[in-house]
Amino acid sequence: MRAFAALIGLLVRLLTVASLFCIFLRVKALMSMLKSGLRSRDIITRKSIENSIVVVYSLGGSTNAFLHILAIAHEAEVPLTIQEIGEIGRPVPLLGNMRPHGRWHMSDLSKIGAQQA
Repeated sequence: MRAFAALIGLLVRLLTVASLFCIFLRVKALMSMLKSGLRSRDIITRKSIENSIVVVYSLGGSTNAFLHILAIAHEAEVPLTIQEIGEIGRPVPLLGNMRPHGRWHMSDLSKIGAQQA
């Protein structure tokens, strides 16, 4: 039993170290982008916005997500309307019954291997 507890403790520490390393890499990339003058509107495209809409629909996301997507599209100077969001998402199947309307929390998705944002 002690060996199992020690193994769990080791895994938790490794995951923490891995998470911190991922954060370090993200911050490093962000700082590099800022120093080079790269702006969000330089990399956000209509297709990337559409992909985010598909992800939100497939996970049963909240309407709040679409307000954020509209704001991101506006900032990136990508034309987008709420009607277009509906058209893009209409054919998308529900793959994950996530909250706020579904059964599962996003932390449950992380537990099975999804990378947290």
